[in-house]
Amino acid sequence: MRDPHQNIFWYYRSQTKDKETDLQIENNATKALINLLEYSEPEVIESFLQLLKIHPKIYHEPKYLLQRKRTGSIPDAEIRLENGSIVYIESKVKASLNIKQLEEHLKAIKDKDYLVYISNNSSDFVQVKKLSDKIITILWKAIHHDLTGIKTSDKKTNLLLEQFKEFLEVMNLTNFIGFKDIDFDYFVNHDDTYGPLLKDKLANLLTEISEKLIQKGYPKFQVYGGKLSEKDNSCWSSLVKNKKGFVNTVHFTVSINLNQVNLFLNLEGLKLVKKSLNLMKEDKNRVHQLFLSYQGYDLNILKRCKIRASKYISETVVEFRLKEKILRLSDVEYIIDKMESLINGKENCYPRLMLKIVIKRGDPKLKSEVLVQELTQKIVNLKAAYDYFKEAEIRK
Repeated sequence: MRDPHQNIFWYYRSQTKDKETDLQIENNATKALINLLEYSEPEVIESFLQLLKIHPKIYHEPKYLLQRKRTGSIPDAEIRLENGSIVYIESKVKASLNIKQLEEHLKAIKDKDYLVYISNNSSDFVQVKKLSDKIITILWKAIHHDLTGIKTSDKKTNLLLEQFKEFLEVMNLTNFIGFKDIDFDYFVNHDDTYGPLLKDKLANLLTEISEKLIQKGYPKFQVYGGKLSEKDNSCWSSLVKNKKGFVNTVHFTVSINLNQVNLFLNLEGLKLVKKSLNLMKEDKNRVHQLFLSYQGYDLNILKRCKIRASKYISETVVEFRLKEKILRLSDVEYIIDKMESLINGKENCYPRLMLKIVIKRGDPKLKSEVLVQELTQKIVNLKAAYDYFKEAEIRK
């Protein structure tokens, strides 16, 4: 993918996180959709209306309006059809569902009109349908799938479709379709505009993984992040049972940097590490057999030192590449001793334990939707370790 600034639908936006920025994002996403429909050949608007299950015949070009004020209501866009019907569009990208806003739209529209609510959050639709069956709900990713599959004989229309597809992908308004070179190269150029998009992309990847893990015996995870780490020059996001106090719970983290994508099973907080250490000391043979089952993973112990409130620095002090080395019982004893010495040391430090898998940049799996299934399976493979350390977590 090229620099997103070269996309014809791209726009410069504020870097601040506030309601005004959210509104700016919504307005530009809707504007991109309307521009696509207005300046493309008729089969594009016809396909869009069919997707919405709106079936008037199109003999003349519809009229398109953006944010036309009505009594008590300002929809994001209007599509005025020749039979007199109006398709009103309200869209969300970052902002939360606003039920009162939809109620005002419903009061303003006539019986022959349509109100379409576009979002990337399907959980919104339950509340929307409770409000009114008249509201048509659609995901941005469904629009991406439908409209970008159209091919016409008109070069301009094909260009607009390709650019709109790219725009939705950069905005993370699609299913996860893989990392691009621009995602890895962010860690060289640190484009302030692209950083928030990379965080969203990683969070979206983990959201899809979490949905699949429910069917594999895991609890319903929340997605924490993404977060950009200047210290590690990476971006990370975690699957956690509860965002509050998650560092003292067993959790999974996926990170991306210039050279690779990493998946970790994480024992991070001191309280959890102490409980896990006590469990490991009770039956070293059990720990040995557990770690032996993870050939192909890396087993790392990090020294984590607090430098000020909520700020830590870490360094790797133990690293076993289990695909290269058969772990011995004496290695397990060394790991336990090392963890215990860090906890009991005079420094304000403690150990962090990780089981890690690395996928190097250049691996084809990283550049397609296959990565969702690949990481899901890796986490499924870690279920025994997750359950073992969860046993420690729930101890008093």
